[in-house]
Amino acid sequence: GIESQDLHGVAAVRHRGAGVVAAVPALVRMVVAGRSDVEAAEALGQVARKADTGDQVVAMLIEAAGDDAGAPVRRRLAQALAEIPGAVAREVLTDLAADGEPSVAYTARAV
Repeated sequence: GIESQDLHGVAAVRHRGAGVVAAVPALVRMVVAGRSDVEAAEALGQVARKADTGDQVVAMLIEAAGDDAGAPVRRRLAQALAEIPGAVAREVLTDLAADGEPSVAYTARAV
C-alpha cells in the first residue's frame, strides 16, 4: 500500500508550491516502488523546476533504482525523467532509449 509519508510528500509539493525539497526522497521511493509513481514523478518535476535541483533529483532516482533495476523500474525511471528539466535527465533518457528491453527503450523514446 501507499505509505502515509509518501502521500504527505505528494501533498506537500502540491500545496506548498513545489518548494518542499525535503519531500524528494519519499517521492523518489514512490517512483522506484511503483506507488503513485505518476503523481510522484510530476511532483519531482515541480520540485526540480522550482528549486533548480534537476540534476540532484536525477542522481537520486538513479541511485534509488540501483544497478540491477528490472525493466518495470527502468520504465518508471524513464517516465519520471521526462518530468525533470536539464541535460542530465536527457542524457539518461537517451541511454534508456537504447535499453536492451524493448518496452524500456520504447518508453524512453516516447517521452
